Amino acid sequence: MMNFTQFKKVSLISLFVFLTGSVAMSQNRICVKTDGVAFSSVSAHGTWSAATSDLQGAINALADGGGGEVWLAKGTYYPTESYYTTDPSDPDYNSNETQDGRCISFIMRDDVVVTGGFNGESALSARTNYGYGESNATILSGNIGDPGLNTDNAFHVVYAKDYTALSAGLSDVIITEGYADGSGRNGRGGGIQNRHGGTFNNLTILNNTANRGGGVYAYGGGVFNNCRIISNEAIAYTGSKAALGGGVLLHTGGQHGSPELNNCNIYN
Repeated sequence: MMNFTQFKKVSLISLFVFLTGSVAMSQNRICVKTDGVAFSSVSAHGTWSAATSDLQGAINALADGGGGEVWLAKGTYYPTESYYTTDPSDPDYNSNETQDGRCISFIMRDDVVVTGGFNGESALSARTNYGYGESNATILSGNIGDPGLNTDNAFHVVYAKDYTALSAGLSDVIITEGYADGSGRNGRGGGIQNRHGGTFNNLTILNNTANRGGGVYAYGGGVFNNCRIISNEAIAYTGSKAALGGGVLLHTGGQHGSPELNNCNIYN
């Protein structure tokens, strides 16, 4: 695992893009809670009494409709959608890769901002006690199989595909129990695999495992603000490469640009 490291870097431009984008998209909002109803349409789930339980369905519908925001209630959520594509025209398509049941994640989409920590409030500023270990915490978990095993967990809890924009946002959630012990991309980024872009605010990323980048694997681009990346692990397993980056593994200077970590803490 990585020792304590603190990154501080001013990134006013990226923060401006994220904040102004979220304001512009606020006319479309979907509320999501663990005991909500099946998703039907963007307009059907704008209040907590009509909230849906389908987080990925909400993200996809907003993205397909031009953008918006998801308000995510306290509780634990599990991914449901594969990050692989069978469309050869998709930039993320790779004919050499095959998928199994662990190739599912919460997939970020452009112009959609997901914010956790709600307990029936009608404003972001009204939320309370939504930090790690608190009563209103929102957890995104990769523990999709046997609760007592980690080798059947999702490879990545959160996934940002190639060419994802900074307008894809995720804030105020806990990301845990991703286990990336596969080959290729499935061995990288147990908590978050970020291929390109995305804005991540006030996350707690803990107890995730991968061959490379146990907590976060950022291939290019993306901005992480005020995140805690704690107690993650990089492992070597049969046929794998050497373990690197228990907390974070960043690729800098690539074709998609360099990731940014602003005021983030990384420690055991």
